[in-house]
Amino acid sequence: LTLPFWQRLVPGLRHIICLRNPFDVARSEQRRNPFTFEKCCYLWLTYTLHALCETAGRQRMFLWTDALVSSWPERLDQLAAFLDRPGLAEDPAIRAAVADHVDEGLWHHRSATSTRRSPVVVGGSRQVVDIMSELYADLRERDAIDTERALRLLQEALALVAPVARRKQAARDRRDRARRRERIRESADELAAIVDADETYILVD
Repeated sequence: LTLPFWQRLVPGLRHIICLRNPFDVARSEQRRNPFTFEKCCYLWLTYTLHALCETAGRQRMFLWTDALVSSWPERLDQLAAFLDRPGLAEDPAIRAAVADHVDEGLWHHRSATSTRRSPVVVGGSRQVVDIMSELYADLRERDAIDTERALRLLQEALALVAPVARRKQAARDRRDRARRRERIRESADELAAIVDADETYILVD
């Protein structure tokens, strides 16, 4: 989302767009944040839309998470070539550093490469899933990205998922606030049971 700022700051910027199965991204996002699945899909669509829009007509390379993890030496060669620094890929120190950081155990959610038969349902509908699956397949399987088609698919999916994501996330936020208020009441009751009303206590966290 801040890419236009960096493009103005660094002319001639080369862009590496990292992409991953959108439904795996959504599941990983749910592990980190109290978001609904629909909101996580909305975020993937939004970020991907901006990435494609802001790099259209510019130097860019697409990098796939599963390919990076499973065959990083080949991806390292491609990255070095894209940056016009092919010799860097052969540097033993660089290869050792990459090998040390690529950890397949950190790849927690992994679906099949294709999402065309994904059992996922977004917002009670298969329509968003079908559009996202079609988009993911286009981005992954085509030699040259059809940016106009990809943007159209992204906008179609966003138009469908945005209202559902807002509604479901609002409902989840209300439940979370209610649970927090209940925990606060329970804690207050526990304190009231052990604290003498005539005494003053200072709680330090």
